[in-house]
Amino acid sequence: DGSVSILRGYADRDARVRLSSRPNTGLVVALIEMLDIARGDLCARMDADDIALPHRLERQVAAFDARPELVCLGGAIELIDEHGTPLHRPAPVCGNEAVQREALRGRTPICHPAAMFRSEAVRAVGGDIDAAYPAEDLDLWLRLGEVGKRGNVPQRLAQYRLHSHSISERKCELQREHARIA
Repeated sequence: DGSVSILRGYADRDARVRLSSRPNTGLVVALIEMLDIARGDLCARMDADDIALPHRLERQVAAFDARPELVCLGGAIELIDEHGTPLHRPAPVCGNEAVQREALRGRTPICHPAAMFRSEAVRAVGGDIDAAYPAEDLDLWLRLGEVGKRGNVPQRLAQYRLHSHSISERKCELQREHARIA
């Protein structure tokens, strides 16, 4: 679709942009690779089929700047269908205690494609996130709670696409089983 060429153009114009393009090795390997090549204090997650709203990074960075105890932060999302039609705007889970309650219930209180986290905190909790797949996000949110605070900004930051080919749909039973383990 030409996306690598477009991204290469950004990387050529801005030294802060570092492009990594290689054959698909799966989500978990890509997440680990992201941490290995990241130079910044913060890492932001995004899936290719979801949409980040223009103010997403600015609002999350401001929240991290204001609250040094934060290690992971998501935000409100809007669920959309495969065509981009809005479906629902669930209320975000705000506050570390509420995030912990939801995570311990096996629910994912921070939407992975809207997540931003401190690189060092993720490195500090380490662990084999591959074993938790496809509930690696819930596993990570729980482990990050051991080293700092988590939460969500109340503003909508992303549109999360629901479709029949998503990992959550295709691996629903395995995801539930691994969420129980986490």
